[in-house]
Amino acid sequence: MGTTYTVKAVCRGTPAHTQESLQDRIDAELVRINKLMSTYDPESEISRFNGFSATSPFPVSEEMLLVVRSARGLYESSGGLFDPTVGPLVDLWGFGTKNRRREPPPQEEIDRCRAVVGMNHLKEGPENTLAKDVAGLHLDLSAIAKGYGVDMVAELLGKEGYSDLMVEIGGEIVVRGKNQERKPWRLGVDSPVQIPGKRNLVRTLSLTDTGLATSGNYRNYFMYKGVRYTHVLNPKNGYPVPESVVSATVVSPTCMRADGAATAMMVLGATEGLEWAENQGDIEALVYVRSATGAISELMTPGMEKSIQY
Repeated sequence: MGTTYTVKAVCRGTPAHTQESLQDRIDAELVRINKLMSTYDPESEISRFNGFSATSPFPVSEEMLLVVRSARGLYESSGGLFDPTVGPLVDLWGFGTKNRRREPPPQEEIDRCRAVVGMNHLKEGPENTLAKDVAGLHLDLSAIAKGYGVDMVAELLGKEGYSDLMVEIGGEIVVRGKNQERKPWRLGVDSPVQIPGKRNLVRTLSLTDTGLATSGNYRNYFMYKGVRYTHVLNPKNGYPVPESVVSATVVSPTCMRADGAATAMMVLGATEGLEWAENQGDIEALVYVRSATGAISELMTPGMEKSIQY
């Protein structure tokens, strides 16, 4: 997944496992998920699907279908702005698996990519299959699959007998039960204004039995002629979204849901995104917005306030 992970499992008595044996189980689970959904592994299930040029049904795992269905739910509720087929545009802009860019791509290349982007081109068939109705369609679940990985590691630990735990992969988190002090887990939210070489937190959340994810545009971007182009793309016009929303932190029952919702809110924008979150019923959000003068302001859904530790 190109990042680090941290796991804390609180043991109230004699440990059932050594740290090494538990880490071996966790590593094996993450390798297994990568073999399904990593676009960086040319032999993964998703890479083989992306390389399949026919429009006939392609067999996939039940787990792939589960994540695709979750992604489709976000695609539909966001009016198509959360779109896991946006990969060709991400690569074109230099934010994916291909070479980095330092200037925007030509309009004709953007238009060419847009012709093969859209989850409406991805169909679910019988007997665990997916099919594309345009041969160039590529599926990229990176905005939701990491959250699924966090959920699966937490589930693994639960099966091993740990009810008090925290799993974090690249900033996406699941917490269960209480921490070692028998209190809710305290989780920091990165400030959208980062100081080089130092982690700068803007909020601390007190949470239990939930998933947490943050999406931001303050790390992955390039500047061209005074304009900041970020990795968060609008699939409808093929361009990076205006950078008014610089980060969105989402709390939801699963990390997969929180992971995808945080990305959706980046594309939706602050006003529409917060309205969308409030209408979902299972999402609370904390959003940071940059004004035209560069000032950062904080917005949140009504239910998020109770999770903030002052």
